[in-house]
Amino acid sequence: MKKANVKVGGTYLAKVTGKLVDVKITGESQYGGWDAVNNQTGKKVRIKTAQRLRPMPTRKPKMNDKQLAAVLAEKGYEAMSQTDRAVLRKKLGVTATDVARVLKPELLAKPPEPEAAKPKPSKAKTPDAKPAKPEAKPKAKAKAAKKARGMSGLDAAAKVLAEAGEPLHCKVIVERALAKDYWTTNGQTPHATLYAAMLREIQAKGDESRFVKADRGLFALAKKGS
Repeated sequence: MKKANVKVGGTYLAKVTGKLVDVKITGESQYGGWDAVNNQTGKKVRIKTAQRLRPMPTRKPKMNDKQLAAVLAEKGYEAMSQTDRAVLRKKLGVTATDVARVLKPELLAKPPEPEAAKPKPSKAKTPDAKPAKPEAKPKAKAKAAKKARGMSGLDAAAKVLAEAGEPLHCKVIVERALAKDYWTTNGQTPHATLYAAMLREIQAKGDESRFVKADRGLFALAKKGS
């Protein structure tokens, strides 16, 4: 380092007894150089020249799960090759385990499971018993129950894209679906969840998928019969 870059109160790496240690400059020494304290041992040391000091390495803060999920969605992680995924993980400073945690399958949007069909009442007559009344309009009940649950994330996305008539980003799709009460979710990163779900449908269903990837981060409805 240059002498002009050394600041009193600053923390640096210094070579002391052949090892690099973390020191804090406490003031200029009357004998030349600087007085300092070894942050690991608490002992006072003297730094004779600026050449013995090095700047502290900058440590990039680790992203939380919400930030990581957003970055993976933006980069299109699930559509990448294994090599490109490894390069991106190294660049972000995360592991495959970190990625699996924020993109685990149970976070992906799934359509609600239909209610189990109730057994039909028996028409057989029994002595001294009134005929059992059939359940009133089971289809209407199922329809009302489905309406109460709301759409799945994928169904809501398909409806929003149909209304828009043009490709949209996942964030815009989610904002419109939530604003129109097409979909409800308690997830911290619903756009990342929906992004992964649409990619999964495209990969699993191919030409039968309702969605196509129009561009980076953009999805549109597939044109059937074209």
